[in-house]
Amino acid sequence: MLSALTRAVADGRLGMDERLRVAAVRQQRLAELMERNPGEVLRQALSPAARAALAPELRGLVEEDESHEGLLEVFHEDGPQGGAYHYAVRKASGQRLALRFAGGGPNLLTGTSVRVNGIRVEQALALGGSGSVEVLGLPVLPSTFGEHKVLVILVRFLDTPATTASPTVASVQATMFGTTGTAVNNFYRENSYQQTWLTGTVVGPLLLSMNGASCDYNRMATLARQAATTVSGVVLAQYRHIVYSFPSSGCQWWGLGSVGGTPGEAWVNGCPLSGGRVARAGSQLRALSLPRPRVRVGGHGRVVQQPSTTATSLT
Repeated sequence: MLSALTRAVADGRLGMDERLRVAAVRQQRLAELMERNPGEVLRQALSPAARAALAPELRGLVEEDESHEGLLEVFHEDGPQGGAYHYAVRKASGQRLALRFAGGGPNLLTGTSVRVNGIRVEQALALGGSGSVEVLGLPVLPSTFGEHKVLVILVRFLDTPATTASPTVASVQATMFGTTGTAVNNFYRENSYQQTWLTGTVVGPLLLSMNGASCDYNRMATLARQAATTVSGVVLAQYRHIVYSFPSSGCQWWGLGSVGGTPGEAWVNGCPLSGGRVARAGSQLRALSLPRPRVRVGGHGRVVQQPSTTATSLT
């Protein structure tokens, strides 16, 4: 089907209106294909020569081989179908492009300065593999041990049913920062031999001017941070990690966490953080993009911190 559309776009015997219509349909098909098979997008892409031969009004509707520089964003999701990684590059202008790898993605952290080369369709790039990413600079890794301040923002959407209850601030405070049982703070204390712990603040629930059905987690984070600042008076710079907790949405995953990043971010989907679901909530909220405590015991029982280049992603 795509091959036929590609031929029609280049067919000079067709009228321009028809070719523009076909090009728009083809662009949409490529955008849909990008989500599930970026390798096929690379195979179906027009060559630079073929694109250059098109009329100027058609070029804006076809893919293009592009190179971009910016900061890498890496996320890990966990859900019913297992785990998966997602990548994007954020340019200095603020523009964000999703990265879809035909092969395996790079083993890098959020905040790495990169140059990427791929085939662009709308707001995404198809790349052949990690070889399509050039590292320009590595991020400074935060300290693993000590206090980690976390901001938890409880949010609701315009399409959240009125009957859907939000957890109380007190219950989430206990789940996140308690010192016993399944509390997230207790998880980090136990796994670091008391060397790493969480403190922080819970705000909300805050109503965001978006529908949750879209699962636009990037916009969700932007709106939640804005609301926390303007409505709740939060100073974001005081926190090393931000957690967004929300009722069931269009997202197909249970939890999503950035791998590295300043601040580290985590999204918890459809999980009231109280009552009988504390265990599940605690498991998801461990995706705080904290450098995972890696500890060994040296001579005379001395606890020694080992370098960590991997963020915790235990959603």
